[in-house]
Amino acid sequence: MAFQGILFDLDGTVINTNELIFQSFEYALDTVLHTTLSRDILRTTFGKPLQQIMQELGGEHSQELRQAFAHYSKLHENEIYLFPGVEDALKQLKAMNIRTAVVTSRLYHSAMRDLNQFQLVPYFDVFITPEATQKHKPHPEPAQKALERLNLKPRQVIMVGDSGLDLQCGKQAGCKTAAVRYSLFPQDELLQHQPDYVIDSLLELVKLAQT
Repeated sequence: MAFQGILFDLDGTVINTNELIFQSFEYALDTVLHTTLSRDILRTTFGKPLQQIMQELGGEHSQELRQAFAHYSKLHENEIYLFPGVEDALKQLKAMNIRTAVVTSRLYHSAMRDLNQFQLVPYFDVFITPEATQKHKPHPEPAQKALERLNLKPRQVIMVGDSGLDLQCGKQAGCKTAAVRYSLFPQDELLQHQPDYVIDSLLELVKLAQT
């Protein structure tokens, strides 16, 4: 078996929250700061902890900005959906006894709310959120914490994500990395981080695990 564990980013990799995140930012910026930012600029914040993003964008108004973002997100949480093949891939990986972790920059209660919405919690063994580490992606600590809890070595694990932050985190922890081709980030930008694999669907992980 090529690997025994997989670390999954959440947003943009497992669950398609991209449009909702954009809209939540736009609502919060308009409501609190009466301003707007292009989606290209907003996209560069994807993958960072929300508290850090709001501090960067709102300064002294960061808490209000965060509250407005959370309010809009919760109100429209039914608009998110799974990427094609996600549930089938997770079921097959579970049946193969592949150990899995969510490694996300989303706070625990928010991540679990979305995972529960799609009944995905049973497919994962470990959940690493910003509360679990002192440093965050692209630092390797989140991946290292997942490896520790999974009781696996880096060479036994692949980290899958849609951003350079995910790929840097996994690579610096010593893991193999896979970029999803359906990422919002340009493919040439992702390739700069030299992922070991570029996949169209999480179902490809099942094939990789069988080789």
